Amino acid sequence: MIISIIGAIIGDFIGYFIGRIYGYSFFIKYGKYFHFKKEYYEKTKKLMNRHTGVSLIFGRFNSLTRA
Repeated sequence: MIISIIGAIIGDFIGYFIGRIYGYSFFIKYGKYFHFKKEYYEKTKKLMNRHTGVSLIFGRFNSLTRA
C-alpha cells in the first residue's frame, strides 16, 4: 500500500513537471492534429483559474476529466 501511494505521488510530480516544461509548446506544435484550437485553450485556462479546487478534485478522481 505504501509503495503504491509513493508511486502515485511520484507519478503526479513527474506528470506535472513534464506538462509544466513541455505542455504549452506541445499544444502549439501538435494541437492541430488533435483538433485543439488556441481559443479552446484560452477558455479552458480561464475556467481552470476560476475553479481551481474543483478542477483538481475532478481531475484527480475522475480519469475522463483528468486529460
